[in-house]
Amino acid sequence: MTPILETERIVLRPMAASDAPAIQRHFNNFDIIKYMGAAVPWPYPDNGAEDFLKNYGLPLMAEKRGHLWAITVKPDDECVGCVEFRLFDHKDGHRGFWLAEHLWGQGLMSEALEAVNDFVFEDLKIKEFIELNAKSNGASRRLKEHSGGTYLGDIAGDYKSDDLKSEKWRITAAGWKKLKAADE
Repeated sequence: MTPILETERIVLRPMAASDAPAIQRHFNNFDIIKYMGAAVPWPYPDNGAEDFLKNYGLPLMAEKRGHLWAITVKPDDECVGCVEFRLFDHKDGHRGFWLAEHLWGQGLMSEALEAVNDFVFEDLKIKEFIELNAKSNGASRRLKEHSGGTYLGDIAGDYKSDDLKSEKWRITAAGWKKLKAADE
């Protein structure tokens, strides 16, 4: 079961079908979608969020193949972003995320990923996972660095931004623990 994770400013709760309208409103933005894999349609269809939840996100959680959190900013419960953690090897890596553009630059995604890292490494006892990002997505690169990630090199990618390269990163429990200890 996907747990509720809480930080100072946000609550990450399991995604629900009722989040579709908020996802549709916030995710339907080329500045977000351009860094998504080729499977995400653009223009984003009117039922894109509903289809994603019905055919992928909710089954992912129900089948216990991964976790899908809605990011909400206290005190509101509106979904303004998402963090996904796959418990299986996937061509896009184990973790993916996005945040509504009006909230960029406030450290909210860093806060969300810290909570997810703690859960993955401390509760699930996972030793390492792989993440990818479009080569041109510097903000995503910084989030991986902030997670103690090790850059493994470039691989082929296919993004809406026409970026044909992905950066591949390894995030380890040991690296995360070391990074957290240095911050204390």
